[in-house]
Amino acid sequence: MSENIEEIVDTGIPFLNAITTHYGTETGFALWTKLCESMPTEVRDGIFLAMLSGQSPRTVRVKGYSGNNKIERIKAIRTVSGLGLKEAKDLDDNIVNGQAFNLTYKPEYSRRSVCDTLKMTGYVL
Repeated sequence: MSENIEEIVDTGIPFLNAITTHYGTETGFALWTKLCESMPTEVRDGIFLAMLSGQSPRTVRVKGYSGNNKIERIKAIRTVSGLGLKEAKDLDDNIVNGQAFNLTYKPEYSRRSVCDTLKMTGYVL
């Protein structure tokens, strides 16, 4: 899935949830049906699969790292996620030990800005 489509999926799910919560299930479903008629298949499928999986729409997968700037990597995790020092350090230790992880980021950040921030510190997404 391209980065632009992932960003649409990230914002589409909270939007549909807000409409459904505020106006009810029937209105939410009617809106989903209308949107499906006009959106690209890849976007529709991405939103649908994310809703089915229960995966947070604001998640990026960190697969590895390069470089030796551990402190900057931990700061980046804390900045975009709001995690505490211990939790951020534990995630960084996981990646150093070859274990990928999903990082849920704060709603005020876009997927693109999170990816750029993490990549600048050496993370591989």
